[in-house]
Amino acid sequence: MIGQSHRILILLVGGIILNIALLGAYWWLWGIIHTKANDTSRIALELADVGAKTTEEQSLLDFVERTSEQRDVLERRFVTDETFIAFLEDIENLARETGVKLDSTVSDLPTHIEMSLRTTASFSDTIRYLRLLETMPTGAVITRFSTAASRVQATDGGTLWDSVIVVRVLNRNSGENK
Repeated sequence: MIGQSHRILILLVGGIILNIALLGAYWWLWGIIHTKANDTSRIALELADVGAKTTEEQSLLDFVERTSEQRDVLERRFVTDETFIAFLEDIENLARETGVKLDSTVSDLPTHIEMSLRTTASFSDTIRYLRLLETMPTGAVITRFSTAASRVQATDGGTLWDSVIVVRVLNRNSGENK
């Protein structure tokens, strides 16, 4: 009987040790599964974030593409450092085309260029020049206009008019360099 109770005791102790080992293995495996589940949740959130950013990026790219023409129109309304000489030549060409004698002064301010145009011409040529300035594609804005009869007579005996036209145009580069 002692032999049999000794075997039962060994089986009982062995069973307890086996249960403890299985419980430890279960706890260790549960920890791994829990860690992997947390990693999976984190990765799923990151993927959702990447997906949202990709969607947002695509939306922005679509917006940029859709507004390309409008941006080009707006871009032409600015005078840049590269296009300033052509802009000034356009103003001088308009004066020649309309028969206006022109003297100009330029002030380069942080956000815009301001030009003071002093003209001498007949009243109708002055008004024609003024209209052409207003319709320039660069978005020139006439901020001041004054005119008075000149003391000098035209060669045909008509009246000449001395005018001051102040024109403002946005300068995209000026503020970046100052």
